[in-house]
Amino acid sequence: MRQTHRGEVGYDLILGVATSGDRQAWAKAIQAVRAEIQAQAPTAGWLTKKPGRRGLRPGESLLRPITGWKRRWFVLHQGDPSGGVAPSLRYFSRPEETTASLLGAVVLNAGSVLSVGASAVPHSFEVRSQGAADLRPITTVLACRDKDDCERWLKALRRALLHAGSEVASSKELMAAAERQSHLLASRSAQALMALSRLEQEELRR
Repeated sequence: MRQTHRGEVGYDLILGVATSGDRQAWAKAIQAVRAEIQAQAPTAGWLTKKPGRRGLRPGESLLRPITGWKRRWFVLHQGDPSGGVAPSLRYFSRPEETTASLLGAVVLNAGSVLSVGASAVPHSFEVRSQGAADLRPITTVLACRDKDDCERWLKALRRALLHAGSEVASSKELMAAAERQSHLLASRSAQALMALSRLEQEELRR
């Protein structure tokens, strides 16, 4: 028996089996159950949300600079396909996740589309979806703090949308799109710096 940092009591169980083959089988089964529990656990954390969640007009681009983006606490529940429980993605003003701090929710259903690369913001992705009360699809643009956080959210969202019956790109395709986005933004930043340097040199010559 041991005490955890939160004051809870934990137990260490020592079990024995007849053969090494049985031990390997049990270890594999326990690891599989542990992985499934971790996969079903809620994903939560801070994300930066682009203001507004209206549907984009035809030809309208998401390639706009960050202005007025808000930091929100997001909680993604995977849902339970076997139990008929749909996944949910809600966002709050603070991590307490109370009714008072709830700001809204992003629809996750069979028609939802998860994509990367349309925004000129690093480590960002979009969820395009339409709820029963929406007149047209709504695009929600979110940005993560870094590459690892983006990968964590993309994997969790892909799993949730698969539970919802949506056709989603593979994790490799999503991360490849994120890599292309990072390289493109880095290239644009380098080009902008070069252009600024040329302008400064011209000013000095004048």
